[in-house]
Amino acid sequence: VLLCIIQTMILYDLEQAIGAIEDSLEELDKLLELSMSPEKAIQWKDKTLDTLKLIFGEDSGYVKDFQAIEFHAEGLLLIGTFKEEDEYRFAMEDAKSFLIALMDEIESESRNTPGLMDMEQAFAEMRHYLTEYVKDPLMKDKLSFRITRLRQGMLTGDISTVEVKDHIKWISDLDPGLFERLAPLLTWYYLRSGNPTTVS
Repeated sequence: VLLCIIQTMILYDLEQAIGAIEDSLEELDKLLELSMSPEKAIQWKDKTLDTLKLIFGEDSGYVKDFQAIEFHAEGLLLIGTFKEEDEYRFAMEDAKSFLIALMDEIESESRNTPGLMDMEQAFAEMRHYLTEYVKDPLMKDKLSFRITRLRQGMLTGDISTVEVKDHIKWISDLDPGLFERLAPLLTWYYLRSGNPTTVS
């Protein structure tokens, strides 16, 4: 199910939104190359948050999700060599992943194809299906292993078409209900791999 991101945009069109997010990512990459400054990290987050509000509106779920990324070490137990700078760097990496996924989602919706957020939602639905409907522990472990491998491989690109087909065929033979939930992921994977292979 697509998230209708484009329909929620307020002041930006598609190209402007992607350009604004790319600018934020470029600034972020420059910050990550340097010794982390908490002040600059907070300034970057505030600026990016303002940009997202202009694109989607203050009440948007995307704005709230980005705002929820914690850019402080206050109240945390710092152990060993873990420093405040590390906490800010981790937060910046989380923010980077969020913006990349958001930009992918915007581009995917413009093509009417699933994006990263849709893919994660589909995997979450499959994990929920396993919990609710697969009662045999051994079967659940086997299916969970294959789902996890598909997710990791599709996200990183470190999976061959042959391996994807093997996992899909195995899952379809053992649990048709789970196989039905794989359809959006197959669309996502084959469109990006440029290899529209069918499962036989």
